[in-house]
Amino acid sequence: MEVFELGPLAGGLNNQKMSIAGLFATAIERNGKVRIPDHVFDFTPMAGKSPSESDTLQIWEAFDQNTFLNSIPENLLTEKPATEVLSFNDCFPAGAKALTRAAKPNFDPEEDKAASAAITVTANLVPTQQLQQVAADITGHFDLSRVTALQLRIERDWQEHLIRKFGSVELTRDNEHVTVDVDKIFSKIANTPELSGVDRIWACCDEDDLLIEKSSIKVAAANYGFKIEFKSDLPDGIDYPESRLKRSLIDFQIAMNLRNYVGLSLSTFSNILLIVARHNKNHELNHFIYNVVGDRCKKRT
Repeated sequence: MEVFELGPLAGGLNNQKMSIAGLFATAIERNGKVRIPDHVFDFTPMAGKSPSESDTLQIWEAFDQNTFLNSIPENLLTEKPATEVLSFNDCFPAGAKALTRAAKPNFDPEEDKAASAAITVTANLVPTQQLQQVAADITGHFDLSRVTALQLRIERDWQEHLIRKFGSVELTRDNEHVTVDVDKIFSKIANTPELSGVDRIWACCDEDDLLIEKSSIKVAAANYGFKIEFKSDLPDGIDYPESRLKRSLIDFQIAMNLRNYVGLSLSTFSNILLIVARHNKNHELNHFIYNVVGDRCKKRT
């Protein structure tokens, strides 16, 4: 029997989760077994800084080992050496396709075991218990009816990606409007009727890679009646990690804990959050995207 292993991972948290999901989906499609990666990638993109082989974490320093292993059939896993090492570029699209199938209303897990494995893997790659506690401590500071998590995707690496792919950081196509203008983002949230009771925002972003000062973002948010809070605003009693990947895990868990979320449909973070929330059915979904034409956010269904 073939044994599949994933080569060096790349990208952010949810790109890596999608690649691991693709590894499992591929193994099932080819009647093989999986050797779980030992490490995950842990790198904060910053100007003038390139990743190195040392930018990694042991996988169970990031994800909860018991939750994950208890969700996966034992006969799918092995410690034997791999017969084939799949690349990130092999597994990422395989994971994306499998999760897309799993997100469809007529999805039948018995008929599509590869997609079933992909969503099970993705939903159970949860933070360690320690990181979950940090997320719970932060969530506890909020009135859930008055706060939304916001994927503030305005960092330098995102802007460079938009320029490479589209030639601009501001573009409109079909019913989509992509922007990194914080005024436009806050304005759309303020104009969204379902979010009319929201006056606090938890910012999900890489603070170290922002191109504008957080003080300017706070002023812009206040102009629309919002108090926006960043990780660096946390009270001294909360032990917030230096690791970029651990920070992303905490952001993802906070977004899962909160009732409201605003992101963009181009984002793996936002899309996996929606798919996992649907899969878990843990609370009513109140997920919105701001990369739409018009003066308000659009609710995802």
